[in-house]
Amino acid sequence: MILDDNNDDDIHDDDGDNDDDYANWNEERPSCQLSGGFRFRAIKKLTGEDICEKEWRWSTLEIECMKGDGMTFITPASNTKCNPFTPFKNKKRLVCWAVWESNDFTFMIASDVSSKQPKYCLRFPKNLQGDFIVLVYFSAFCPTHVSGKALPEMEYYEFRMHRRDPNKCEDDDEGKCRSMFRTPDDCAKNRSYALHCPLSCKRCPVPVREELESKTCQFQEILIGNWRYYTKRHFDTEKVTVNITPAVATFSHLSHFECLDRDKMDRKYKMVSFFENGCAPRFTCVEFNRQTANVLQYRISASERLELPMDQLCTFRDDPEPQKDFIRSYQFRNLIRERGFMSSFMPAFCGLSGKIPFDGTVNGHNCSGMVSDWDENRCTAVGTFALTSNTCKELVLPMEFQCLSFISEEEVKQELVITRSLDGTNTYNCWILTDYMKLHSLPLGVRMFYRMPTAQCTLGVDIADMSDGISDAVLYLNYEEKKHECNPQVPVLTSRVTKIVTTNPDYVVHSNKSLIPQETAVDVESNQSKDTSGQSSPITDPHRTERPYKSVSKDSTSCISYSIEILTAIVFVAKALPGGLFGS
Repeated sequence: MILDDNNDDDIHDDDGDNDDDYANWNEERPSCQLSGGFRFRAIKKLTGEDICEKEWRWSTLEIECMKGDGMTFITPASNTKCNPFTPFKNKKRLVCWAVWESNDFTFMIASDVSSKQPKYCLRFPKNLQGDFIVLVYFSAFCPTHVSGKALPEMEYYEFRMHRRDPNKCEDDDEGKCRSMFRTPDDCAKNRSYALHCPLSCKRCPVPVREELESKTCQFQEILIGNWRYYTKRHFDTEKVTVNITPAVATFSHLSHFECLDRDKMDRKYKMVSFFENGCAPRFTCVEFNRQTANVLQYRISASERLELPMDQLCTFRDDPEPQKDFIRSYQFRNLIRERGFMSSFMPAFCGLSGKIPFDGTVNGHNCSGMVSDWDENRCTAVGTFALTSNTCKELVLPMEFQCLSFISEEEVKQELVITRSLDGTNTYNCWILTDYMKLHSLPLGVRMFYRMPTAQCTLGVDIADMSDGISDAVLYLNYEEKKHECNPQVPVLTSRVTKIVTTNPDYVVHSNKSLIPQETAVDVESNQSKDTSGQSSPITDPHRTERPYKSVSKDSTSCISYSIEILTAIVFVAKALPGGLFGS
């Protein structure tokens, strides 16, 4: 929103229409576009008063040091009136609603973090070199006249500002710093003032960075690689990636992080981020959980300007609106391994282990049919499942999905299946398999199979709490009629039971005992391992190699045993014939 060049009180938007309704603003909020760390002093324009005149320490503004952070104004102390936004508090965070350029200026519309309406306009010069002036209006309407003059009744401030130089070391006030800090103990006892005296306290940015970088650690090898974050937000216009090297993790939608320390379980990592734009270093905790070769889970804490102990830093919670759980979250987020050229995903368990009839809705239409991850020819579960039906047009052609990860916990009556669609769109989704609903109980033997719109989901969620229409597949699976049908391959010539010794004992799919009096196994050339949580993962890829996937089949030992019996019978017959098998 802008005021015209004459600051007429006929307020209008960019299209010239009168509009005081904010319903059409983008609730997800754009980036503030500008970024960096700055020092400033605030002058109240209506009176010309330096509101922090009695304070020699400079105030700080940091913008988008971490993507999505918005703007944070930090004043030297909370017991002064230096903060024009909230007197007697030393921090104020704003989020951007709109950003545009006009003439030589960049305008930002902003609000408090939790506000549902914009409240401020900020005018920055396009050139942020040297000393410059930023005008802050306590209104969502921006005067566009080059003078920046506001309406008489409008409160606004002049911030006299300059960007902090990360390679330069200087005190806010050299004389006062020298008189206050004569020894290192003086700096340790008064950290709030020491932060403004880096030269006197020998805490200059470059040596501090070198000291931190000397303590760097290494990520677990199973975390290293390229990963994708799939979610339906305005950020999806970009390719959201997570790249992890031995010592650095780069989140394209957030920032880069260098490993400083890790806990005894090798799951939680203390990270540090450095910047060249004037932002102070940030300390962040990231927790990883490798589920399978295809899926890596993570959650990330809020970033702090001061280094905290691991137990204090590793506190996880959702961001306030509108970010919510997109970047920082209490629950884990799912990352999908990025496939290289001519590479494929590793096979993973789907969790159904049979053919199960369903009733429900597909794309909003009633539908009944069959969901199956069962191969009748090989008599075993496979790494894909299909939805088939003769009752609804949505499944005239079966829907097929490749399973990337099966996630479960004993204490939760739910499982998660992360999938990739096999219809050519390469859509990634999470399916929730549950027998619990808060509003009404499911019949005995029935479980709900619920497709989420993205690959993001978490255990313990109540389907009843979700918005209507969020899923395009809500299926009620009748486990009472689950089947394991098999097509016989060879006639059974002996009743001797051969004990199966699988090459991968943790990935055995138990068949329905009433139909098949034996076990079937997934034959994968790998050693089964567990993630750091102790939970057994069906398939892991600790060395990030693409081992050949033989097949999902009966264990080969039974075939070998059967072949030996045939050969033994042939030899016996040959010896019994006069003159041997071929005569003398």
